[in-house]
Amino acid sequence: MQLHAAVSTCQYAHRLRCAGLRRVHNLRHSCALTTHAVANQGRKTAGPSSQPTASQVPKPPGVEQSSGPVIPLTALDDSSATSATSKQPAAKQQQRKNTKHDSRRGALVNIRVAPRRYRLRQSFDQPRNVRVSPSDPTFEGRLTSEINSCYGPRQLSKIIKDFGPNLTADHCAAAIALLAGLVTSKQPTIEDIEAVYQPPAARVADIFTAKISQASMMDCARVVYGLARLRLHVPRLLAAVEQHTAGQLSNATPQALAGIAVGLSHWGYKPRDGWIQELMTQSFASMSAFGAQVSASSH
Repeated sequence: MQLHAAVSTCQYAHRLRCAGLRRVHNLRHSCALTTHAVANQGRKTAGPSSQPTASQVPKPPGVEQSSGPVIPLTALDDSSATSATSKQPAAKQQQRKNTKHDSRRGALVNIRVAPRRYRLRQSFDQPRNVRVSPSDPTFEGRLTSEINSCYGPRQLSKIIKDFGPNLTADHCAAAIALLAGLVTSKQPTIEDIEAVYQPPAARVADIFTAKISQASMMDCARVVYGLARLRLHVPRLLAAVEQHTAGQLSNATPQALAGIAVGLSHWGYKPRDGWIQELMTQSFASMSAFGAQVSASSH
C-alpha cells in the first residue's frame, strides 16, 4: 500500500510538471508572436528597410523552408518578452481611457447634466423675501448680512427694491462691491453686464449719492472702484465723492486712498488741484503702510 501511494504521488507530480512546462511554452510562444507583430508594424511604418528579413536569408541545404511565421530568436529572450508584454497593457489601458471619455454615453451624460447644473445655479438667484423690519434695532446689521449672502444680481435687485429708502451708505457700498465681485468671478459678457448688473448698480449709486454724508472713506473707495469694474459711469457721484472726501483724506487707510484714486482716474475725472495735493501728501505719509497689492492698484 505504501509503495502504491508513493507511485501515485510521483505520477501526480510528473503530470503537474508537464502541465507547467506546457504553460511556460505557450506563454513564450504568445510573447514571441506579439514581438513579431510589433516588429512588422514598425517596419510598415518606417518603410522598406535595406536589411534582409528572416524569410529572405538563404537556408542551408537540407533545411525545409517554413511557410509559417518566422519567430526571431531574440523573442525567446525573457527580457524581450517582458518588455513586449509590459507595453501592450499600457496601450490597451490608454485606448480604453480614450474610448471611455469619447464614448456616446459620456457625451449623453454631459448633454443631460449641463442643463441641470445651469438650472440649479439659476434657482439659487431667485428673488426671495427678506423678513426684517426697519424698526428693528438690528436692522442695519441683518440687512448687511442679507446683502452679502445674495447669490446673484436678481436677489440683490429684490432687496434694493424692498428697502431702497432705508439703505445706508454702508449698505450701498456692500451692494456695489458684491456686484463687482460677481462680474469678476463669473466673467459675463458686456451685454449681460449692461442688462443684468448695471441697473441695480445705477439705483444703488443714486441712493449713495443722496446719502454720501454718512459714508466713510472706505465706503467711497468701494463704491467708485466697484463702479469702475462694472463699467458704469456716474459723473454726479464722482463729483460728490471728491467734495465729500476733501479735507478728510488724512483719515483714510492706504486701501481707501488707492481705491478712490483708481476709481476717479478710471473715467479720466480730474479733481481740483487742492484735492490732488492732499491725496499726494497723504499717500506719501502712508507710503510705509502700502503693501504690494495696494501699491500696484494705486499706480
